[in-house]
Amino acid sequence: MRRALAEVESAFGASRCALAAQSHLEAFYSLFGFVRVGADYVWDGIPHVDMHRS
Repeated sequence: MRRALAEVESAFGASRCALAAQSHLEAFYSLFGFVRVGADYVWDGIPHVDMHRS
């Protein structure tokens, strides 16, 4: 995850980004500064949540 975030910053000059996380991984992504935006939803039969990082 650190490498992916470094690539985002290198390519776009900012650390701001968003992702659609599987709901059971919300705590993992929060370790990298992502916060939940909205309610859970099902995508391909798996619960997901949108998350943003400033």
